[in-house]
Amino acid sequence: MNDSQIEHREDQHYVAIRAQVSREEMVAALPVFWPEVFGWLAEQGETPVGAPFIRYLRIAAEQDRYDIEVGIPVGKALAGEGRIGAGVFPAGRYATAIHTGPYDGLVAACQEVHAWVNDNDLEVDESETAEGIERNVQVESYLSDPGAEPDPTKWQTQIAYLLV
Repeated sequence: MNDSQIEHREDQHYVAIRAQVSREEMVAALPVFWPEVFGWLAEQGETPVGAPFIRYLRIAAEQDRYDIEVGIPVGKALAGEGRIGAGVFPAGRYATAIHTGPYDGLVAACQEVHAWVNDNDLEVDESETAEGIERNVQVESYLSDPGAEPDPTKWQTQIAYLLV
């Protein structure tokens, strides 16, 4: 993967479930969280306007702890309810790339995008804290539905980082 580029985006509203998980817990949580968010959205009479995603808010890889949101883009600001929260990806410049292949290649793909950002004298909107790396926006949008495309070598995931 070496198709990183800069993309200008407008504000994007979303609804999501926020969780603090390990890598293993994340894999187990996704099949539960996404249907819950899709179901809540349907109860509100709203439809998604983009691919389901994981937003990484804080990463403490050494401790295997991730503060994430598992969500879906929506066409307007909504008020969350219960475990469903609402948010917005801010307008701005994003470094983006498409990873094609199984999900176990996403860590390396994210590292490639981050290296491309550094090689091009750009800067990801992030800060290091005692709890880990906090990113304003790091998101993986799952463009392929594994239920519709059973071949993991064809799955596509868009990676995006908000730039300073």
